[in-house]
Amino acid sequence: MLPDVLAKPPWPPPRKRAVLVLAPIACEDRIVFADGEREKWAHPGGGEEKRLEVWQREEIVTKLRMKDILQIDAATNLEKDDLLLALRECDVRFIEHYGIARALFAKYGLDAIDAVFALVEHAPSSALEVILHFDSPRVLRSVQRDFLLERWCDRFPLTAAIELLPAALGHESDERAKSLKLLKRMRRSGHVDVIREAATQYGNEALAEVDRLFGPERLPSHPPSIPSFVSAATLPRARLLDGQTIDGEAHERLVQLATLLPMQAARDALTPVRDACDRESLGVFASALVDRWLAAGAAIEEKWVLLAAGVLGDDIVARKLADWTTSWTKEKLHARARASLEALSIAGSDVALMHVERLSRTMKKGAIRDNAAATLEAIAKDRSLSQEELADRLVPSFDLDPSGATWLDFGPRKFRVSFDETLAPELFDETGARLERLPRPSSSDDATRAAHAAAMYKGLAADTKKIAPDQVRRLESAMCTERSWSMNEFRRFFVEHPLLVHIARRLVWLTASGATFRIGDDRSFCDSSDRDTTVGDDQRVRIAHPIAIASEVGAWSTLLGDYHVVQPFPQLGRDVLSLTADEKAATILTRFVGVKIPGARFFTLKHRGWSFRDHQLGKSMRDGMVLLTTEPGLGFLASRPEEQTLGEVSLYANTHKPATFGDLTAIEASELLRDLELLKK
Repeated sequence: MLPDVLAKPPWPPPRKRAVLVLAPIACEDRIVFADGEREKWAHPGGGEEKRLEVWQREEIVTKLRMKDILQIDAATNLEKDDLLLALRECDVRFIEHYGIARALFAKYGLDAIDAVFALVEHAPSSALEVILHFDSPRVLRSVQRDFLLERWCDRFPLTAAIELLPAALGHESDERAKSLKLLKRMRRSGHVDVIREAATQYGNEALAEVDRLFGPERLPSHPPSIPSFVSAATLPRARLLDGQTIDGEAHERLVQLATLLPMQAARDALTPVRDACDRESLGVFASALVDRWLAAGAAIEEKWVLLAAGVLGDDIVARKLADWTTSWTKEKLHARARASLEALSIAGSDVALMHVERLSRTMKKGAIRDNAAATLEAIAKDRSLSQEELADRLVPSFDLDPSGATWLDFGPRKFRVSFDETLAPELFDETGARLERLPRPSSSDDATRAAHAAAMYKGLAADTKKIAPDQVRRLESAMCTERSWSMNEFRRFFVEHPLLVHIARRLVWLTASGATFRIGDDRSFCDSSDRDTTVGDDQRVRIAHPIAIASEVGAWSTLLGDYHVVQPFPQLGRDVLSLTADEKAATILTRFVGVKIPGARFFTLKHRGWSFRDHQLGKSMRDGMVLLTTEPGLGFLASRPEEQTLGEVSLYANTHKPATFGDLTAIEASELLRDLELLKK
């Protein structure tokens, strides 16, 4: 059935807004400091203020202006005129380093605020630091920089809303446009209730207009024009689930709604369209839109095309968006790359989020990587998940059936795709005969379906090739850190997951009560004697480290060998190492001192939880962290680091105090030693 937004014009009748003339409500100026913060700003070195002679103060100001090095509390004993002179004439870095604006504001309060406002253009960071402690409408009247105002509005939303509403609800003007812009940003930041609270102080009429203004976003009253490069008449038609083609006015409305993206009202209107349509045909429609945009020069002002691909496209389109994000970043077409990443983020499918996660890890440092990471953080926060818990949910199922397979439809012919234990795709014809490769379409095949099936297979092969090493490393890390899952999570993320079950079957699992088991081909559980076993729903489950199941390693090794099971990473055959008695009592580990290691090998530590910290390599432990020193030093792990000589390994508790290596668990100690031994191989 054709969705209502396409069956009839979705454009609401125009709504004339009420113009209100509101008398501004006065707000008292307030200086807001946390406990002890004002004293710290005024006297960063502690102690009481000293009375300096004029020549002593002049000498300090002169040194500040000449960029000489001074004590960190140099501004503490300066008087108002000295501080004002320093603000006007000192280098920005010295203003920030010595906290000159902080000292002035902490010591002289409201008498210093005009000087802080004057500092906005010269040293915006220092000005912002002070302004965020000043709750006053004067900020809105005196500061012109948007990013400063936005941060301040987030800090003092009630004062901001009270000051902004008269202009926002009044006659058309530049001031109204500026006020509306800030209020709309405050709404996006979650301050709509505060805006309503401010409106109540202006009366019911103001509150009603705010509710209309900041209620659910509406579509425009008139249909938008379609850019000439699109040519709606030549675009491929999407199909409804019942096979009906979206044509005529409905097709034109679909394109018109797409042109309104990223408007939330447009996204809301397109949601029922996406749900009512065959995703393959929508994907073809979305891809065609992007093709026309690229052919017309890919003007970033028309980025709605990419966003439409995200909202409407299928997994094939999501893969294209990920590839475009990467290639455009390399070509320094950053605006396009940001738009394609935004499209990938709003797509929201498992495959799309998988690619966002990969971009957050694999892209070079920069805006794209940061934006991808921010997207994941926002998703995790919205769902109240840790990053590890989110990673469980980012493994796509690729719409595989419960057996972990899917069909490629050529029309008269179909081919089954399954996966082996390395997540490499395997092809079979309808009789079950194994195929080495996907056949080429024949004249009797449906050309459109065959092309889509080929693209689907190519995407599956590419994605699973990327997923396999990522998931293997993730699960190996989970074993080493003894991460566990509830039985409900274990069944959802491993036993019933059509892709990860291929890896999970090759591992030995351990319950909180100490029982071991593996997953059989029929998804039942069996023990080390190959007998059926059950696991209670109240149990937590983790990947068994050989140290935790030492008495059963032999039996499990024999059983898996009998079934010719190759494990995805060393589990049962893992090297198990231990500390000596003297090492357990020590805070410094010296057994690797003097060992020479090729510089490139240190990159392998990244996949085992090590990172660069304070010019050393560090790895987090359950209750602390270890630091490894090297000579001449790794710097920032350049692309070709020079040969290194290993130094001492230090252990620190979470209190940042040295701890003894005996505080580590047996598994932590073994994995630490194994990491460093592997560097030598």
